[in-house]
Amino acid sequence: APGRQVPRAGAQNSRQEEAGMKKLIAAVCALSLALTASGCSGGSIYSNYRDISELLVIQTLGFDLSDAGVRLSVSAEGSSGACKDNEYKTPVRVSVDAHSMTEAQDALQNYSGGLQLFFGHTAYFVLGESVLTTDTAQFFDCIERDAAFRLCIPVFAASSGSAGELIMGAGGDKHDATKIMHAVTENLRLRGDAHIFT
Repeated sequence: APGRQVPRAGAQNSRQEEAGMKKLIAAVCALSLALTASGCSGGSIYSNYRDISELLVIQTLGFDLSDAGVRLSVSAEGSSGACKDNEYKTPVRVSVDAHSMTEAQDALQNYSGGLQLFFGHTAYFVLGESVLTTDTAQFFDCIERDAAFRLCIPVFAASSGSAGELIMGAGGDKHDATKIMHAVTENLRLRGDAHIFT
């Protein structure tokens, strides 16, 4: 029809490219704003990030009953656990009594030397004789409910004595209960006539 203008293909493509560019710029601006407003320190995208040098890595936990309620004993390595100049690092051993497992874990923080307790690398649990002769449910419930613990951790039972005695006394200055139980576990696996329950 005369007088009716048909838009040219070049102009239409130019408008589409312009609209696409505006969307791209808006997306980049929104992403930049989200990253700067997230409050992440040091440029990290992880809000719960902790430097390994700030951690006390709990490797073995022992559970006993006590007059206060429960006794929680731990064997740990400070920082990454790495030894400087190929020297052995003295293991950290702590035992606390409290009314409940939660209170005992909180009390452990007071003995950490300013390091953050880290349970993600816990390798062994030990149940003392006092626990084995009573109801073990509260200890297994604590282990199952705590998201910090893996559910495949071997559980050792101290048929006589306490878990605290084993953890606080085993190994001397160069070795600890964790290394001893690791050796026992590997020996049982190599023998092939025993099963490690987790």
